[in-house]
Amino acid sequence: MNRVENTLRSSKFAPPNVATAVYFTVFLFLVRFVDVFFVRSDEWFGEQVLTKVAGIVCILLYLWFYRLPLRSIGLTRHRLGYALAWGFAIIVIALVVGYFAEWLFLFLNGQGPTFYVNPQGNSLVADMPVYRSLGFAAILLGGNIVNALMEEGFFRGFLLFQFKDAFSVRKAVIVQGVLFGLWHVFWPIRDYLTGKTSLVACVSTCLIYGTISAVIGIAWGLLYSKTQNLWSVIVAHTLNNSVLNLLHITTIDGPAATIGIRTTFIVIVFLVSTLLFMKYARQATSMKS
Repeated sequence: MNRVENTLRSSKFAPPNVATAVYFTVFLFLVRFVDVFFVRSDEWFGEQVLTKVAGIVCILLYLWFYRLPLRSIGLTRHRLGYALAWGFAIIVIALVVGYFAEWLFLFLNGQGPTFYVNPQGNSLVADMPVYRSLGFAAILLGGNIVNALMEEGFFRGFLLFQFKDAFSVRKAVIVQGVLFGLWHVFWPIRDYLTGKTSLVACVSTCLIYGTISAVIGIAWGLLYSKTQNLWSVIVAHTLNNSVLNLLHITTIDGPAATIGIRTTFIVIVFLVSTLLFMKYARQATSMKS
């Protein structure tokens, strides 16, 4: 926190404030709205290219206008190994528990679950066609890296440190997490408007998916605020999405439709593990002092 704050105060211009964060947030949400409902760049490239480009441009404009270096949004080599290790360890634990919980549920219900590796895009609608090839796997990995850089750079690197000046750090983490949850409800709304789901399914998916995204956004915000290095959440975000794209569970009746169990456990375990890590870090710091 202190390193980023000092960098922001060293800007030659007046430091950015909540208004700056609001302007950029409204603009980026509008771009995402246009991209999801009208441009639909994901149908051409397998990823929302327009949204990602707009997000990266927003971050670069912010850095350029205020004459700030990349480290002002947490992209720094400061304690890099420490940040990467904790980000990697926590997400691996969460993924292992999440997959095991889903497998155990299916096993206890006599579904004969087995794991298989196959690159495919995630869909909130069951039985939707997906792409399967090594080339697509490379595209997914590249897209996940860009997606993590953009979303972590904007929601954690940018918004978190703008909101904390108006609120406390804890409230800022919650606010950016809620916005991150809203960021992910465009998909179920489009599925409903295009006739792929019912209104009831749309509302329930928005509530569930939005809540899960908000909680993981809060967890990533906490991890970033503690490590003071954005790479901790970038590696966690990239690994999470990439594993979900590659590793799947099938049953005797076909692909399992219980990914909600997996993602729920992943989010809960990641949040709890992050809180335990923060407690451990505080105790370690107090022992040294």
